[in-house]
Amino acid sequence: QRFPLTVRSLAGNLSGALFPAASLHDREQDMPRLRGVLVTGTRWIVVFSLPLCLVLGIIAPHLLHAWVGEASPETVLVLRLAAATVFFDALTGASLEVLWGRGITWTVVAFFLGFTGLSLVIVMLLVSTSGMAGAAWGMCLSMACRSCAVVHLACRACAGRFIALVGATFRGLLFPSLCAAAATLAVAHLARPEGWAGVVGAALAGGTAYAAGLYVLGGRAQE
Repeated sequence: QRFPLTVRSLAGNLSGALFPAASLHDREQDMPRLRGVLVTGTRWIVVFSLPLCLVLGIIAPHLLHAWVGEASPETVLVLRLAAATVFFDALTGASLEVLWGRGITWTVVAFFLGFTGLSLVIVMLLVSTSGMAGAAWGMCLSMACRSCAVVHLACRACAGRFIALVGATFRGLLFPSLCAAAATLAVAHLARPEGWAGVVGAALAGGTAYAAGLYVLGGRAQE
């Protein structure tokens, strides 16, 4: 889990910068600017996290082979689900900072306790039938549900709309994502990298293609 957790840590560092702005606009009761913090923060975190999680999921078998010497189907699936789980978690970064900035503390704590309990139940049910892969599926599904709920709660807290936030966040990211996936797959499957050089090459190809696609078609002016 080292690579997915590294992505999670980086996304968390990005979202932490949003708290002062959210707190300031809450004190001023400036809802439009508070919504701007939520929308811009969520967009930037997704723009940053999406290529990392996407490329990590694609190169999972090659990464595991280079790192630990083998890549069973189960461990590859677990790594890919971990990357998806981290992406869903990153989606909530800006929403949580807005909620903390507004002082909605006990609601967030109670909310997290409830979803933690639900996650444990789902994981225990799936791990008993599907083993390690079941636990990974349970974490991914529960995190996806938690992310939708947290983002919806943040939208309500700043008088915004969930659908509008999702649209603003992902608008223009399909083309860069397809570029990243195509470039990563081309290097990973045509060259079939077995060592670190091939893994790094595939990751760099995907990252470069994503940046180029974002620059040409998907990005906004400030991006």
